[in-house]
Amino acid sequence: MRSPIRRFWTSHFTTKPARSSADRTDLAKAKSLLVEAGLPNGFETTFSFDAGSAGILEPMSVLIQESLGRIGVKVTLDKISGANWRSSFMSRKLPLLTNLFSGWLDYPNYYFEMALGKTSIFNSGDYDNASMMSMVREARFERDPAKYDEMVKTFIKIAFDEVASIPLYQPYAYVAMQKRISGYRSWFHRQMDYRTLVKA
Repeated sequence: MRSPIRRFWTSHFTTKPARSSADRTDLAKAKSLLVEAGLPNGFETTFSFDAGSAGILEPMSVLIQESLGRIGVKVTLDKISGANWRSSFMSRKLPLLTNLFSGWLDYPNYYFEMALGKTSIFNSGDYDNASMMSMVREARFERDPAKYDEMVKTFIKIAFDEVASIPLYQPYAYVAMQKRISGYRSWFHRQMDYRTLVKA
């Protein structure tokens, strides 16, 4: 049986760009939302990221800082050392952060449980929606693929509507090997595992 997340992702997003959200950059709307929130002059905040992944996260953080600056949000970048990153984001005290996260099991319900579950260590934004999480847990045992897909669409929509988190990109692992090397195995954690490699 094909993996449910691959089946769902393939059937819904392969003909579209990697971005699955209907949201688009609209600075005028963003400014009006700040006014509506009582912050017509914007505000100041800190944006934290893991220095251990700075090769990807620092340029991304700078671009986010620049974009938010255009609507009056002054962002101070906070590069946290890789050794301290996990405890920092687990504190649930960082106002704005970027975090690389991938579920080890290939099921949307698992990802949602791990990333947004109230007691999950990865729920760094302290997101809490009991009714959505009830559906996520129910989806775990749903055997009808059509019903499962509908449940997944529903909790993805809820997460986007409530801005539980903002998915920015899907990391990939590109591997190039000499012809005399074989045994590469793709792993869910996207890290290289040398144990299976063989040199001819």
